[in-house]
Amino acid sequence: MAGEYQHSSEGSEFSLPFAAEVGLTPRLALLIEPTPYVSIHKKGLSDVHGVGDTEITATFLAFAEKETLPAVAFGAEVKLPTARNSRIGTKAIDFAFYAIASKRVGRIDLHATLRTPWSASQVEQQK
Repeated sequence: MAGEYQHSSEGSEFSLPFAAEVGLTPRLALLIEPTPYVSIHKKGLSDVHGVGDTEITATFLAFAEKETLPAVAFGAEVKLPTARNSRIGTKAIDFAFYAIASKRVGRIDLHATLRTPWSASQVEQQK
């Protein structure tokens, strides 16, 4: 469990996300990230506190790193609307797809990630 804090001119947010990851195979991992506590303080509005949404991500290592080539992995994430307050969560199931390239150069790890979010609520609005 870790703490996250964000601050802007509009207010602040604090959350305590939890992450648990398990390797299902040498190339496939599953990450579960519930957020048991979120506190949002926005100027001009009452403060809200409660449980946040939960994300579940599967990551597959497609190509292991080679001497001259990066490792390539693909991921799929689903966000479940476990937040009870609409100011904390979206009340929609959302998806994201990832392509990740990683390369170790000396003592430095370099990572590049492409992410495509996809919201079930947006699809419903387009119908």
